[in-house]
This record gives sequence, C-alpha cells and structure tokens, in this order.
Amino acid sequence: MSRTHILSILVTSYPRSPMRPFDYTSDQKMHSGQMVVVPFGKTQAIGIVLQEKTSADIKISKLKAIIRPLELPALPAHYLTFAQWLSQYYAAHTRAVWQTLLPAGLKAKPRASKEAHEEAREPVKLPPLSAEQQKTYRAIIRSKNNAILLQGITGSGKTRIYEQLVQDCLQRGRSALILAPEIVLSTHLQQRLATTLGTSLHVTHSGLTASQRRAVWLHSLKSNKPQVYLGARSALFLPIQNLGLIIIDEEHDSSYKQDQAPRYHAVQAAGRLAQITQARLVLGSATPSLNTMHLVHNNRIGHVTLRERHGSAGLPTIDLIEHRTKNGVLSLTLREAIGTHVARGEQVLLLHNMRGTARRLSCDSCGMAVHCSFCDTPMVFHADHGRLVCHVCNRNLWPPSRCPHCQHDSMRYLGIGTKQLVQEIQSLFPTARIERLDRDSIDRATLPALLDRMQHKHIDILIGTQMIAKGLDFPHVTLVAIVDTDSLLQGNDYSASERAASLIIQVAGRAGRGKTAGRVILQTHNPSQPMLQLIQAHDWDGIVEQELMGRDRFHYPPYRWLARLWLRRSQVTTAERVASEYAQVLQEKYPHIEVLGPSTPLRHKEGTMHTRQLVLRSTNRALLLSIAAELPSDWHIDLDPIMII
Repeated sequence: MSRTHILSILVTSYPRSPMRPFDYTSDQKMHSGQMVVVPFGKTQAIGIVLQEKTSADIKISKLKAIIRPLELPALPAHYLTFAQWLSQYYAAHTRAVWQTLLPAGLKAKPRASKEAHEEAREPVKLPPLSAEQQKTYRAIIRSKNNAILLQGITGSGKTRIYEQLVQDCLQRGRSALILAPEIVLSTHLQQRLATTLGTSLHVTHSGLTASQRRAVWLHSLKSNKPQVYLGARSALFLPIQNLGLIIIDEEHDSSYKQDQAPRYHAVQAAGRLAQITQARLVLGSATPSLNTMHLVHNNRIGHVTLRERHGSAGLPTIDLIEHRTKNGVLSLTLREAIGTHVARGEQVLLLHNMRGTARRLSCDSCGMAVHCSFCDTPMVFHADHGRLVCHVCNRNLWPPSRCPHCQHDSMRYLGIGTKQLVQEIQSLFPTARIERLDRDSIDRATLPALLDRMQHKHIDILIGTQMIAKGLDFPHVTLVAIVDTDSLLQGNDYSASERAASLIIQVAGRAGRGKTAGRVILQTHNPSQPMLQLIQAHDWDGIVEQELMGRDRFHYPPYRWLARLWLRRSQVTTAERVASEYAQVLQEKYPHIEVLGPSTPLRHKEGTMHTRQLVLRSTNRALLLSIAAELPSDWHIDLDPIMII
C-alpha cells in the first residue's frame, strides 16, 4: 500500500496573502520546487511544492489531492527565495509575483515550440582589448565587490568587455544573463554576442509570442549546460541553472522599472538575485543613475571607468545655439550644418521628443486645449490621419472647428511634432533621403529594415524621438541635433532633470563614432543655464554631484525612501475627501513619515474614474512596508517610484 504524502503547496493564483501555503495530498513523494496542478475552488491552478509535512496534527481526509505533477524539473532553490524576496520587498501579492515569474500555458500538455535563439556556431576570435579596456576588465575580475558599475563614455567599448566577461563565465561552466532596455533597438548587441560567443544565444522579450517566451523559460529550467540569455527586464525571471553573471546594459534607463504589480526595478532585483546565486553583477552605462552613483560613493558597489572612445574617435563637440522658435524651427546654424554634413555624404540624427504633427490644439480666445475625454491628457494632432490622438490611451477624434468651451472660431495648432518636422526638413533639403523613427512610424516588424538602411547609408537624415538614443551605433553619423532642448529640461518631477541630461548625453554620443569627428547642436532659449554647461563639457560626474546636492536638500532619493499611494473614485470631490482623510490617518499614526498631498497626478482620469495620490517620504523603508501591509483594499502602492507626477 502506497504512503500518502502531505505537501505544503504555494498556490500561485491565491490573491491575497503574500506567502500563504495550502496543504494537499499526493500518492508520490515530491521535492521542494516541484510544480503541480492542484484543485483550487472551482478551478485548477499551478502550485509549487514547498516541503513535505508530517501527518501528526493534520486530518488527511479533509485535504484535497493534487491533480498531477508537471513533467518538468523542480524550480531551483534560488528561484523560490527570489520570489519570496520580490513579494516582501515590493509588498506584492503572491499572485502578482508568480504571474510575472511563470509563463502562460504551463498547465497545458507540452508540445513543440520554436524557441527564439541564435543557433550555435564556431566562436569568433575576439579582437584584442585596448589598453584601457584591458585595465578595466582586469579591475572587474579582480574586484572583491559582488556588484560593480562599468561607467564608460559613449563609444568606449563596453560591449567588448561584456563579451569577454561572458566568455569567462562560460569557461567556468556557468551561465550568463544580459539585460537591455530595448531589445529590438539592441540588434547590434544581439548580433555581436551570437557571432562571438560560439554558443546558443537565447533571446526573450515582449515582442515574441507567448509560446516562444515559454520555450526560452523552459529551456533555462531544463538546461544544465552553460548558456547565454539576452532579454528585457522580464528575462530576470528565467529559472537559469548555475547563474554566474548578470549584465545590465544602460542601467540608467527608466524602462527597467515595472509599472504594473509587482512594481519592481530590475536593477534592484538583479542585485538581490546576484547575492542569492553568488553571481557577479555588472551595471553598464555612460550616464549611470543617481541611485547607482550614490551606492558607488558609499562603497556599496565597485566602480570602474572607460574614459576614452575605442579606436581613434573622440567625443563630439557640443554647441549650444540660442534660438527662438518664432524664427523657425531650425536655426540658421543648424540649417547650414545639416546641409554641410549631408553634402559630404555623412548622416544626421535629429531628436525631437514629440510624436505627431502638432503638440496640441488650443483656443486663442479662452486658452483651452483639447483633452482626451477618457484620461484628460492633451491630444496631439496627426495630419496624415487628420485626427487628434491621445498618446496615453490611443483614443482619437476629429478636430473641432469651434472651441468646445467658449464656442469661438479661434482654434490654433501649437508646437510641432516629428511628422511636421519631417515636412519642414524635406522642404529645406528636397534631395535628402529623410526618414522618421518613432512609435507612430515604426513597429517591431519594420524597425530592422530601417536600421539596415541607416547602416548602409540609404538614409541621410533620421528624425526621431528618444528611441534614437537607445542602442544605435551608426559610424557614419557625424551630426546630432536636438531641436527643442528646453522642453526636455522642463519636467516637474524630482527625477526629470536627471532623465533629461542622460537622454541628451546619450543621443549626443551617437555622433562621431566612426573615423570622422562628430558635432552636436543643442537649440535652446538659454544656453547659459548650468545644466547645459555641464552637458557641453561631457561632465556626467559634475551633473551627478549637482543633482545629488538637490536631492539631499529637498529630501528625495537616494536620501529618502518614497512610496506613491493612489485611489480612484467616480467623483472628484469624493476622491479628494477620502485621500485627505487617509493622509491625516497616516500622519497621526506615523509621525516620522512625511505625507505629501493629496495631489492630482499627471494621469488623473481614466474613463469616469478620477485619481488622487499621496506621496510618502521616510528615512526608514520598513515603515513604508508597514503601511503597505495595512493598506485599504481600494488603495494602490508603488514603492521606490522613479516618478511621482
């Protein structure tokens, strides 16, 4: 007669308790981490075996039996530990955590699925490291720090060091994980790694099908051989066996922050995963985040630098051009520069961080701009469709001929977007080959072809939004210009100036990466402002020092922990009243926490629901976790938000 085993099982669909297990029976012995299908209410759910229990105080007759085990290896021990940490650190329910960690379709019977990976090939002999790269590489491998920042100016060859570190990791018999903020825009990184490593490169990101992502996840669970995985932030949740190296490229990028529960930050999470698995963590960036630099200053992580561009290229010169848009979109200086560079057969990048034709449609009489009826966001005019479009919820409508507010016939389009900029540039340079790179013009299917045309000099002028600052390496680009620099620097959020400065330096770094020197033109109303002076000097360390002083003075991260709380109500007055009452409750119960608000966030409306928020500041993160644990069910929380507007 077979023995009945009592198993403590974590049901991944349980909605409330962060880590509450349930007891089930099984006629076979199972190990910790084994995945099973269990009955749960009126449905079936995936469960994870935590441990086997004794039957001393348990009535077996009252327990349900598992339905079947999944024919898969058990999840590694570090995976369970990591999941528990995610739940606790970000105050996230178990269901949200495990829905993030586990791919869809695990309960279904397994079937063949084409995995998205580069085929194994013979490794290519890597080019020798430059003297500076060799010095930096040796500093990394000799570092006693588990985590280390690789701060290298744009074009300094960080990718070459990544390659060397990954090869070393594979030779030690351990796997490597590389995260990139925009996988689709990092094709050169994918191609280089696939070519040089001589092993299969397994790629995962949201652009793949669910079956493809599941295939990569299953491969990482089943494989005991050293492998290399490349992906966006979610690749952090692959159950990789024997993980030895985590690389986060462009660690400053805001896309590493998840905006849905669990609202984790991949850099934070990777740090914990590296500790659990005893893997080395390398953070790479030309413009490291303030949080990372603060860790460096406090000797919490290591720090190595690359101060020279690879090869003979030098950093581009940056010119600050005072320009008033009433004299035209482009200054005379920029027009002449574009003409000169195009005539020489060189390429030009123009950054303008606003899609569409016009920024808004506004009434000259009363000043009202047309807003989205669903989310109350100002709508942008797109001339090719003849429609006003909301860039938040994608709703659109025909432009009104009269002001909906005052009924005057005085509607006027203000500001320009990338579509209008293309038209203006085309009129100035009619023979130039001009293309646009933004989310309106390009998708995952068409992007590779555009990048190929750019690489082979079939494009003279590329106009785009911040997408052109990410992961692009075109050796023939010698001129980069930002049409409206001031709009980037005029953010209201505590981290806005950091993000703007990083974007400007990153896009400036696209110029002059080949044999020809690069030039950058920043059009601005005020070229004497201190931030622009530091950018002109390529002085990121100076920017960090300036920004950290401001953060410390005004009590923002990394000197304070933040939590953003919000609720939604059908009536504005009700939302404000409930938020005010809860703010008072928190202030009385937690006198050492600073409660800001209630305030109206930037995205304050969703259909008929209105949002109001509170921002909490504290030197003690544990207090914020206490609030999260007792948060009323109609409130939402984001711990460690990167924006609070």
